[in-house]
Amino acid sequence: MAKRTRTKAYEWELRLQDEIAPDFTIDEIDSHQLRKDFIDKNPELVEEIIEKEEKRRERKRKKQDQEEDWSIPTAPDYEEE
Repeated sequence: MAKRTRTKAYEWELRLQDEIAPDFTIDEIDSHQLRKDFIDKNPELVEEIIEKEEKRRERKRKKQDQEEDWSIPTAPDYEEE
């Protein structure tokens, strides 16, 4: 498996842990060992990926907070004459 593919797989795994379940993993043949090897051999890249994912999650939380704070204003009470 190419390094780019392993990188993307790790990125998606982190994202899906946010979207599906915190313990979500991509389960394929030897995926546990491949994940461990990737993490062990690429600590700086893994740190970058984690930081990128944390920023994405923070943006998502902020967007959700803004959507929850937004409400439709009440229409003025016009009296018919």
